[in-house]
Amino acid sequence: MTTRTHPFILLLISIAVLCMVPGCRQRGAPAPAPASAGAEVGMTPPTNRVDVPSAVRRNLGITFARAERRAVAGTLRLPGRFEWLPTARREYHTALEGRLELLVEQYQPVSAGTLLARVESPAWLDMQRAIDEAISAIRMAAARREALDTTMRAHELHEEGLRQAVDIWTGRIAQIEAVAEAGGGRAQELAQARISLNEARSALGEVMEKHAQLELQERELEREAAGAAFRLALLMHSAASVTGLTPEALEAMTDRQGRAEPLWRAIDRIEIRAVADGVVETLPSAPGAWLDRGGIVLVTVDPGAIRFRALGLQSDLGRFRDGMPAMIVPIRAKSDDLEQRIPGVVRVGLGADPEQRTVELIIAPSAAADWARAGVSAFAELAPDGASAGGLAIPLSCVVRDGLTPVIFRRDPADPDRVIRLEADLGIDDGRWVIVESGVRAGDEIVLDGAYQLLLATSGTATRGGHFHADGTWHADPH
Repeated sequence: MTTRTHPFILLLISIAVLCMVPGCRQRGAPAPAPASAGAEVGMTPPTNRVDVPSAVRRNLGITFARAERRAVAGTLRLPGRFEWLPTARREYHTALEGRLELLVEQYQPVSAGTLLARVESPAWLDMQRAIDEAISAIRMAAARREALDTTMRAHELHEEGLRQAVDIWTGRIAQIEAVAEAGGGRAQELAQARISLNEARSALGEVMEKHAQLELQERELEREAAGAAFRLALLMHSAASVTGLTPEALEAMTDRQGRAEPLWRAIDRIEIRAVADGVVETLPSAPGAWLDRGGIVLVTVDPGAIRFRALGLQSDLGRFRDGMPAMIVPIRAKSDDLEQRIPGVVRVGLGADPEQRTVELIIAPSAAADWARAGVSAFAELAPDGASAGGLAIPLSCVVRDGLTPVIFRRDPADPDRVIRLEADLGIDDGRWVIVESGVRAGDEIVLDGAYQLLLATSGTATRGGHFHADGTWHADPH
């Protein structure tokens, strides 16, 4: 019966055949290496380098993390989670009661101006009728004022003629009286002139009374026109708040079935549009539902409007200050997570928990990351003032153990398709990062994902009776 070997096992075997790995730890400065027995007979000396071409890196899922200087001993690592800002959510309500027509789906991204829903409202028809009545009242007041102006001009002419008649009869009477004083007998003519003067004065009084009534009508028409204009302005502002448009936009002319008319008259349903970018979070109302005035239509949320809330110990309260820098890191130490650390600025909370003996720290992220979402747990790393500058550190997940010996795999700076197995000279760690005392320089790439697979492929071939140094030099004599 034929036995098939798993491709992964074959791959590990092939890597193991290519490398010879040390089993001792470097101590002190290396002494000149004596010639090994293998070299005397022409054998190839052992090597701690492992070929990892792109195909091997892809199959084993190998990723790298860079060594960086870090204050491991002084860095505070605080648990916390992301949460929405108070301004992240936005509710959309209907200003008038009516039947709802939804035009978006839950979790659909929307941008500012996107049409979210329509509301068919009888109250909007009443508002349109009130606007039309206010406009008609203004026009009627204007027409009545125009007619009144014509009437007043006629009365002014009539009044002017009567005043002239009064002046004429007054002068005529004075002439007749002067003749009578001179001995002329014109008593009947004088009486008739006085009768005509009285009639002219009476007619003038009636015209003046009518003129006063016309002036009163003019003031009443002015008040009526001003009241209608004020009602129209209020109605237009109400319509603007209902439709989300400006009064000027509502008064603009538009074409409706080949006929020009103002936009407020052409609108038959209230449109609800997004005022900011976001994602539809909830749809409290079903399509076709009847909503009361002020009823909620939907809720959107801005995914980027988040902050990080961490918990620090009250005993460390003196080490926290507003404005200090922080780094928000994922919980898992994967290579992608290391590349997506988020810088931020700390603000110390106003209160503290007396039972848990903790204080809240609010961190405002200064960058965005796909993994940063409301409710996601993470850690905040802070380096308070006075913390040690630290040393060269790598993620603790880069370190694997061959028995009791810690091992790391450093990428060969001269050949990116090769890694160097090193016995790690480690210092202190904080559970996530560990100080490397020697063998690694700042910026060196250390295998993170895939380190255990490389260990399995190389641990069985560790050469006895010698050791490697960080530069790849083999020494056959054990220290």
